[in-house]
Amino acid sequence: MQGAVREIKEETGCDVQLTGVATITNRIPGDDIFIFFTTKLLSENIKVNKDEILDAKWFSIDDILYNMDDKLRNISWVKQPIKNIKDNKIGTIDIVNLI
Repeated sequence: MQGAVREIKEETGCDVQLTGVATITNRIPGDDIFIFFTTKLLSENIKVNKDEILDAKWFSIDDILYNMDDKLRNISWVKQPIKNIKDNKIGTIDIVNLI
């Protein structure tokens, strides 16, 4: 789990604490497992590493669900975790230890 915190820091400059799990999934059978965490923002100092990501921005949950289909890559893939967050369907962070 510390790898997720480290990646967020490296790619955005933000310090976070993992607070829950929105989804555990894979895109196709046999593919890597992806864990979508919820976080608490501890410090915001956005510095984008252009070698890693194109940009970093804050969006509302409704913007992601209803207004970003043509603006974000792989948006269909991230909509379910965002819906889970909106519906307060968040798993405990301890579930990751069972994987």
